[in-house]
Amino acid sequence: MIRAHVTDSPACGQLDPEVVTGYLSAHGWTLEHRTHHSDGTFSQWTKPISKAAAERCLIANSDNTFLVRLAETTTGQTYATWMKDLVWDLAKVEGRSELDVFCDLGGDLGRRTRPSGTRPDRQRREGGG
Repeated sequence: MIRAHVTDSPACGQLDPEVVTGYLSAHGWTLEHRTHHSDGTFSQWTKPISKAAAERCLIANSDNTFLVRLAETTTGQTYATWMKDLVWDLAKVEGRSELDVFCDLGGDLGRRTRPSGTRPDRQRREGGG
């Protein structure tokens, strides 16, 4: 498996907190509480994790739970950074690629589409460009 890292903060800043909330709920995370700060609203989620997952994570609670914070306010300069950190945390806990997690959270890779049935390597070999 390729362990791609997501480093594009602006792309992470496009993630929808409602979609992320749905993902967390569907993947066994429990909403603990919401807090309101001057820089926005955050929700705090926890999940029991396996010993193997705890070993992958740099920070895990002594009761084998992991905590993540979801920025629910999309305005502000720190939103994209919070979301990028969340993608990293989820990838660590789940033992998956950040890119896979990013896509599951509704992230747009901005892929360009090619005409159906074409591949760049095949076009070059066949003299098509």
